[in-house]
Amino acid sequence: MIILSNVAINKSQRPWYCSPLANTNYCANSSYVDCRGQNVSCMAYSCIPQIPGCSCMIGSYKCSGNCSYTASPDLCSCNADTCSCLNDVINNPDKKELQNTTEKIMNLVEQIANMTGLMSTEAAENYLKIVDATQLTVSTSVSAEDENKLVNYGNTYLNAFENLVSALVVPTTNYTLQNIMLNNTEVTLLVVGINASEKQIPSVSTEKAQMEINLFEIAKNSPSGSASVGFISYNEMGNLLKPSFFKLSEDTVKTMMSNVISATLFKTTNTIPVSLTEPVNFTLKHLKEFNPSASLSCVYWNINEWIVDGCSVLKTNSNYTVCSCVHLSTFALIMQTSHPAEDDSLLELLNLVCVIVGLVFFSLALLSFALCQWSPGVNNVARINICISLLLAHLLFLLTQQFLSVIRPQQVLCAVISGLLHFLFLSGFVWMFIEAVMLFICVKNLSQISSKKREVLSSGFLCVIGYVVALFVVCVSAGLVPEGYGSEQCWIKLDKGFIWSFLGPVSVILALNTILFIKIFITLNSTLKKLNAEVSQMKQTKVMVFKTLAQCVVLGCPWILGFFSKSNKVLEILFLILNSQQGTFIFLIYCFLNNETVTKILTMAFEASEILETPPSSSSSSSSSSSSSSPSSSSANQAQLASNGNRVLKTSEKLISTLVKPTDTSDKVNFTLPTVEVQVFMVGPQVTLNKIPPLETRSSSVDIDLIGIAKNNNETRSAAVAFMSYNTMENLLKPEFFNTSNDTVKTMMSTVISATLPKTTNTKLTKPVNFTFKHIREFDPNGSLSCVYWNISEWIVDGCSVLETSSSYTVCSCDHLSTFALIMQTSRPPEKDPLMELLNLVCVIVGLVFFSLALLSFILCQWSPGVNNVARINICISLLLAHLLFLLTQQFLSIIRPHQVLCAVISGLLHFLFLSGFVWMFIEAVMLFICVKNLSQISSKKREVLSSGFLCVIGYVVALVVVCVSAGLVPEGYGSEQCWIKQDKGFVWSFLGPVSVILALNTILFIKIFITLNSTLKKLNAEVSQMKQTKVMVFKTLAQCVVLGCPWILGFFSKSNKVLEILFLILNSQQGTFIFLIYCFLNNEVRQQYRKIFRCLCFGRNKKL
Repeated sequence: MIILSNVAINKSQRPWYCSPLANTNYCANSSYVDCRGQNVSCMAYSCIPQIPGCSCMIGSYKCSGNCSYTASPDLCSCNADTCSCLNDVINNPDKKELQNTTEKIMNLVEQIANMTGLMSTEAAENYLKIVDATQLTVSTSVSAEDENKLVNYGNTYLNAFENLVSALVVPTTNYTLQNIMLNNTEVTLLVVGINASEKQIPSVSTEKAQMEINLFEIAKNSPSGSASVGFISYNEMGNLLKPSFFKLSEDTVKTMMSNVISATLFKTTNTIPVSLTEPVNFTLKHLKEFNPSASLSCVYWNINEWIVDGCSVLKTNSNYTVCSCVHLSTFALIMQTSHPAEDDSLLELLNLVCVIVGLVFFSLALLSFALCQWSPGVNNVARINICISLLLAHLLFLLTQQFLSVIRPQQVLCAVISGLLHFLFLSGFVWMFIEAVMLFICVKNLSQISSKKREVLSSGFLCVIGYVVALFVVCVSAGLVPEGYGSEQCWIKLDKGFIWSFLGPVSVILALNTILFIKIFITLNSTLKKLNAEVSQMKQTKVMVFKTLAQCVVLGCPWILGFFSKSNKVLEILFLILNSQQGTFIFLIYCFLNNETVTKILTMAFEASEILETPPSSSSSSSSSSSSSSPSSSSANQAQLASNGNRVLKTSEKLISTLVKPTDTSDKVNFTLPTVEVQVFMVGPQVTLNKIPPLETRSSSVDIDLIGIAKNNNETRSAAVAFMSYNTMENLLKPEFFNTSNDTVKTMMSTVISATLPKTTNTKLTKPVNFTFKHIREFDPNGSLSCVYWNISEWIVDGCSVLETSSSYTVCSCDHLSTFALIMQTSRPPEKDPLMELLNLVCVIVGLVFFSLALLSFILCQWSPGVNNVARINICISLLLAHLLFLLTQQFLSIIRPHQVLCAVISGLLHFLFLSGFVWMFIEAVMLFICVKNLSQISSKKREVLSSGFLCVIGYVVALVVVCVSAGLVPEGYGSEQCWIKQDKGFVWSFLGPVSVILALNTILFIKIFITLNSTLKKLNAEVSQMKQTKVMVFKTLAQCVVLGCPWILGFFSKSNKVLEILFLILNSQQGTFIFLIYCFLNNEVRQQYRKIFRCLCFGRNKKL
């Protein structure tokens, strides 16, 4: 919204004609109101369409005695039946009648220009703002083809601005410099008076232009001794006074390189051109990128065209041009360039398609390098970084060109993008050079191709070279020529030869790569002659020759075509295709034509098999076997799982067959993925082996007579076997698909394996094949093992049998090849009793509470010096931690169980904690026995038999030694299905053995304590007070039976007796409860301290209240 304040233009005491506002009944003619000779009423403040013939100029009359003239807050023009005001036109343009709106604005601008002689400086400055605001609306609404209107409107604006700036001139005796910054225009006004000195006069400049004029000499030549110059810089005037108005005979592209500027001498008597004492120089800042091959012209505006008469270019650079003119007028800087070649839409489409295809293959190559497993001697560092650099460079360049219209106005962003492109492309070329060097070293060592190659430089050092060199070049270039980035295409600018900051290093690298490529070819040819006797190496060498020739594109050699493609369409297309497809060639050479890429495809296939798993209700954990009777496993779902499994098996076998290559002697291919392990062995007609070695994976192996099978193939005398071990196939081919007459729980005891004879004509076996399966789950000695093979939709045993088995391995023998597995059948476990589980949970929690209370009592209460609680405290600590850990483990078993290492660690920790608890029970039994033996001397001070520190060493080191020895002898013994000690190999006796010994000793000690106590009581019958204490001791000794862990003996007999099971559960979970009752709650000293603590707490609270 443009707001013009009411500013007094002139207040005079002279009599004025009064307008109808003074209640006159006629239209007064004056210099302010033009009624066009009509004697009718006219209101000057707001024109009313009903009043014909009047045109309200700026302002209005207000008469009461003396009349004065005040500026209007708006500017209106009225005809007989219409009235238009400037603010209304600017702020509410009629989009349907845009042409009429523009005409109205220009009429009012012209009206302002004609009235400047009557304005004060304040009003003139305000009207400058109004006129400036209309420029953008007018310049964007006029068609570029309507040259007459453009010229007309341009001249109107130039006249309006010059007249308004002229109204700003205020005479002075010294000098004044005024600068007015508007939205679309900048005005600088310099006034020099008679007393000004030449040294004081400042320069005249705006943000984008500067003028050098000797105004002091002009003032001296003026009769008044003063002069003033107005310097106006227009931001939008180039849209009206277009560069195309610079008419020349040559057909060139004209570009406005600067703001349009005006320089005028105001209120200066001697202003004709000959009065300039010397030419005026203008320094113009370039608005657009300067083309060094273009022609620059300093021009001035002559009514309807740009001409060069009297103006010339003094000097120029990439950012500024200095023009010299012998007169003042309206000037500009125009650049002429030859017309660019017409865009070829088909070539642009080809470029877009090729770049997108290249980006896809760059991505595929990177995925292959990242996800596939490569041989230790293969160094892909250079190839990976070529892909990264060129992928980012091509992607950034493609996006920049697609959104160039949005990015280009942001000069800083455009410069940053061009610098980043410079760095990415340059780093790509540095990596091409590194790849050329490494390929040259590889070919030099081709005669030793079977030996392990050492890396010449580490990957980290190569990365430093690959990126730091490019970064150094870019930083130096930006430091020397910071304005060199950010061309019209957001690339490196061509002026000042800055483009060679890119072409220079690229040319050097391309020359070196070409030399290296020729050297590689010569070296390879020489090496081939030396290997003519080695057939297998010769085949490898031929592959290397092919890859070396194709490497020409990877090393960037086709970029040389860019120096010659400008005038040749064929070379341009060839350049475009080859260099956009570097990613394609990298993918083809190093991934697609490499056997190791099959592993990536296999990974995708087996990951798909995991996606096709059954819902979580029948997960693949060890307990999944028990889900066979779940109602959710419908027949339709089983059919789908079987179908998916068949597809995965078929696909993987076809993919593996591609690894089989003809060989004269023997060859082997193997690889390991997260979901599958593959072993492929091939024998040829010249094989010297009598028997192939067993094919082994981490969990299985196969022994097959492949030599005999090859001999049965009379034509080729060759054969190949593929052995695959699937780690997750049981999620599809579930053990429940083994249909038997008896209702048992089926558990998959091995990984699913497949054995096939790919690309072998005669697949008849000469002898049965033996498979050795490692058990992947705990073996139940009561279970039944079956060697089975997959037959479309089910597991069956036909042709397979168990040769031998142990707790860890089973050997199966089969008379055919297929997909095999080992399945264990066990009887169904009894259903869980929810009441018993609830009782167990409650008892354990109660026990944990009393363990905690007992520990707090031992720590916080003061005890007699003769009382030794070390054993009791450590019993509480060990069993508290053991019960708590066991409780948490069972509650979160579904989360912990899949993490085998974590489960094994927990079971080992439980082993240690429970065992240390029993050791401390034994120590407590020994100390109680000593106490009872000394009962006759109960009043005397007892000495500690052993120190507390030594007891702690015994209590924990004994348990730790047992656990460490057990883990060292049978490391796989920890981590059962319940995250406890496994039962196979008798490993459970690493816990039951020490516990049985301790329980036996504790029982013996307890009996001995009872007998000794009974004998002592008979001797103390005369001492009543001691007798009472002795009775308490007897009670505590009897209760100590539980504390010493004697009820744990019930665990050996509770499996088939529900009463004993409940008794075992309650007594052994409440050891903490009995310790708390005997040694804390029933101890008078402790109870007194409890009272003191409660009393302090209660009284303390009352005091606070």
